[in-house]
Formats: sequence, C-alpha cells, structure tokens
Amino acid sequence: MTINCPVCGAALVGGLTDWHKKCRNCHYECSIGSPCINDSDAHATVDETNRSTGLATLRKANFRMIIEQIKALHIPRNALILDVGCAHGWFLELANQDFTTLGIEPDINIYRQTKDHGLQVRNGFFPDVLDGYEKFSLVVFNDVLEHIPDIRSTIQAVHKHLTNDGVMVVNIPVSTGFFYKTSKILYKFGIFNPFYRLWQVGFPSPHLHYFYGDNLTSLVEANGFELLKNHTLPSLHSDGIKERIDYGHKPKPLVTWFMAAILKLLIPVFNILPADIEVFYFKKMDTIHKL
Repeated sequence: MTINCPVCGAALVGGLTDWHKKCRNCHYECSIGSPCINDSDAHATVDETNRSTGLATLRKANFRMIIEQIKALHIPRNALILDVGCAHGWFLELANQDFTTLGIEPDINIYRQTKDHGLQVRNGFFPDVLDGYEKFSLVVFNDVLEHIPDIRSTIQAVHKHLTNDGVMVVNIPVSTGFFYKTSKILYKFGIFNPFYRLWQVGFPSPHLHYFYGDNLTSLVEANGFELLKNHTLPSLHSDGIKERIDYGHKPKPLVTWFMAAILKLLIPVFNILPADIEVFYFKKMDTIHKL
C-alpha cells in the first residue's frame, strides 16, 4: 500500500526499518505504528513515576519560556487556552496565572490524577471531546502533535476551534536536532536503541511523525495558518536524567548511572549543538488550502 506524505503529497519510501518511512521530496519522516494509550500491556513498559520525575523540571522550565512568548503576542489576560494532551497539567498550572485554561488528556489514569489537582481537564481525544461551538484564543500542543495519526485533520480542527486571529502553538521534537541525527548514524552501525527510544517504539503513544521547521511550516500554513515566530528549547536538564533514562525499557543499573553522569557533564556542549526541540507559533488565517 502506498502511503503519501501529509506535507507535499509525494509517495513515502522505506526508511531505516520496516516501520520507518520518509519523504525524499520534503524530508518528512513517519512511523507506521499506532497508539494504544489505554492499553494496560503497553503501560507495563513505562514507569510513569520515573517518567514524571525525569521530565518535570525540564518541562516546567520550557513551559515558562513558552508562556512568556505567548504573553509577548499580546494574548488578552484571562483568554481561554486549550492544552491538547495536557498530561500531568504542568503547563495548565503555569498558564493559569495569566489565562483561563482547559486541558484534554486521553490517558484515563493520568487524566484522573490531573483532575484531582483541581485543574479543568477532559478525558478523551481532540477534537472529539469539544462541542462544535467551543472557541479558544490559543491551542497548544506540547510534545503531542507528533503522536497524532491524522495530523492534517487535527490542524484543520484547530483552525475551526480558534477564534479569529487565534494562535496555535506547536512544541515538537525535530529531525534536525543533534540527538535525532546521531541516533540515525548509530542505527547504521548496529546500535538501534537510541533511534527506537526517540520514536518511543513499544510505548503506549509512540511518535508517529518527525518534522523540521520548513516541512512543518508548509503543512500548517497549507491548512489556514501563518507562522509568526519559532525558537528552540533545551532537551536536557541536569535534574531527572537518571529517571528519564530509566522510565522505559530499562538498561542495567550501572549503564543507567554511567549514561546519566556522561549526559550531565555534556549538557553545556549539547546546548550549543543543533536543538532537538522547537516551538512554533502560528496565527489563524481566513482560508484552508488542501492538497
């Protein structure tokens, strides 16, 4: 079966594995895997406590930077913001200081934890859990858009649910980053785990897409948006590195400690290398163009 690129429409060709595909035209990459978010067997592969501990400091620091960028766009105070795939609600907690927020979280267990913290959150998938008339000044995808199968329809749904001149924020891993490029080189030398880990193979919600600035912008702008600005974010923080390594497909303890120590030492170096995370801010325009 031929699979076409969602960005440019070209036929995708085989990549590094049987599940990895790529576009020779625009360099989009995808996985032919599928999410199984509420499957108990898939969740058995992830230590959610370690995952939360490993990511909390980094994600909260990055979210603070994103919120400052949002405020610079002069989004009105108390404007309604939708956080798609809000997970533990870290972005919601920070954004609540300036805006009115609503989160959507498909993982039933994480949803319950987030709701118990007093945050406004709905369980389910975007846009299914929204009423057709609901509008938001801002729709945010923090490390989420790359997990969604029908990405073109999702972007069009964002367009529908944004107010006039509303903004979509996409915080996403990119294929031009140092870690991702290195994982592909290592794969060719028979070291497969870094590439599999970056695609989150075997996890409840694997990565399904890898974009970079140009092809992501082309896709989003073709669906009724205009890029306002973009910037990079750090992908590592000294806090939580060990737990981050350890939350899925755990290596041996000595390997975990060694990897964590090396990564901590190299963080200043990684910060000057091509970033693996970028954030894009797109303004809603009047029309949607389709391939």
